[in-house]
Amino acid sequence: MQLKNLKSKPIYELRGVVTQSGANYFTITVNSELVIKVYGPLTASETLVIDADKMTAKVVETLTGTTIRNGLAQLETLTFPELLPGVNTIDVAATNGTFTALKIYSRSGHISNGI
Repeated sequence: MQLKNLKSKPIYELRGVVTQSGANYFTITVNSELVIKVYGPLTASETLVIDADKMTAKVVETLTGTTIRNGLAQLETLTFPELLPGVNTIDVAATNGTFTALKIYSRSGHISNGI
């Protein structure tokens, strides 16, 4: 079995700054389909970790990895996008916030360089 031919339920690590308000959020679009909308708060020292396989989300302290709080409440829906075999298109947009980085750890044996 070749792992690269399977769908992947990756781990997404989103960094950026967005305050707590319904008008402030990040969107992550996978293969032209809006799948994750993330609301604040998220500070410069925090990372939102979304695990598509475990269907969980948490906010961690970026330097230590210590969990600060559950992140599920910051997601508009409980949608956990899979990556398809081959090339995938990922877009991130910030509305009234600052996007810093997105790292994606695929479970099919490859790790992205991040966006």
